Amino acid sequence: SLTDWLDGYLAQKLDQETILGKFLDPLGDKALVCCVGVPLALRGELPLALVALVVARDVGLVFGTRQALRKARSTTTYDPRFFLFGGMDPRAIGLDAAPSLISKLNTGLQFVLGGVVLARGGDVVSSYLPAVLAADATVDALCGGVVCTTLLSGADYFFNKRGVVANRAPP
Repeated sequence: SLTDWLDGYLAQKLDQETILGKFLDPLGDKALVCCVGVPLALRGELPLALVALVVARDVGLVFGTRQALRKARSTTTYDPRFFLFGGMDPRAIGLDAAPSLISKLNTGLQFVLGGVVLARGGDVVSSYLPAVLAADATVDALCGGVVCTTLLSGADYFFNKRGVVANRAPP
């Protein structure tokens, strides 16, 4: 997650941001959370309901974005520069991949939770893990934080017309 943050920071500071990068970076975050969360849930180290909630929110965002692009495709001309988006500039129809503050907090909590649970499972790493992080109460608190921020960010995206599913005014 630190390299993900560094990549975004450098792209922004060096003026190297791209439309594709703005859409692929959140997808990479979702893939990482799924690749860590699902196996941990299947091993019983994370609540299955928590992982299902996170995955359901992410799947909803991806399909919501795809549906918005599909719906607008018939009214927009094809532009080969945006072939990965069905030939459309997502900004032309008001789609934006800018995450909200609550969504950034949600992703950060998911990364911390996954890291703490992974660290607790290994004999070598767990011996260096501070006792407060290894405590079940800490994991429970992180799980609660992830549930709250997942629900809030989902509501933010779907009901307050923010994020990738919202039709915003073109830039």
